[in-house]
Amino acid sequence: MEKRYGRAISRFRRFVHGFYTPHVLETFYTQSPLPLITGAVTTVLAGAVFRPSLKSRAGTAVFHLAARLVRLRQRSRGAG
Repeated sequence: MEKRYGRAISRFRRFVHGFYTPHVLETFYTQSPLPLITGAVTTVLAGAVFRPSLKSRAGTAVFHLAARLVRLRQRSRGAG
């Protein structure tokens, strides 16, 4: 049971702590080309973190990948 709560909190915490970093903020405020991403992020922020669907997990994975790419771009430009 403790592992289950830990995973759920980890899913949510990744967005909350990431929100204060420039690369996640830029990704968050950029219009998503895929509705899957918007839906997945909304689902996690709404608290559906205990048993996320495959669709939700895929969407959040794409979001975090996009955030990493933005981070690399910001570093190459010298921002953030």
